[in-house]
Amino acid sequence: MVRQLYYVIGETDYAICIATPTPSDYHITAGCYDFTTIEAASGAEFDSALSAITTHQNLPLIGIETRGTFLSPGKHLAVKILGKRQVQ
Repeated sequence: MVRQLYYVIGETDYAICIATPTPSDYHITAGCYDFTTIEAASGAEFDSALSAITTHQNLPLIGIETRGTFLSPGKHLAVKILGKRQVQ
């Protein structure tokens, strides 16, 4: 299965999602979002960078994995963190 993973990042947990061709429990509304890319080589590095983002953004945030494997230790990871949706 080679689908892009999406993470809904909450106060105390992460929901791991994949795109589906039919409606599902979680839906990301189409539009333009602010985003920041986190690149990390460890869970601690990722948590530190995410913590810096959450001081300026409200939860939940949406993470889109762009490179790496999120749950494998020692792997390099790049995740785009979507923040506030911009009104058009």
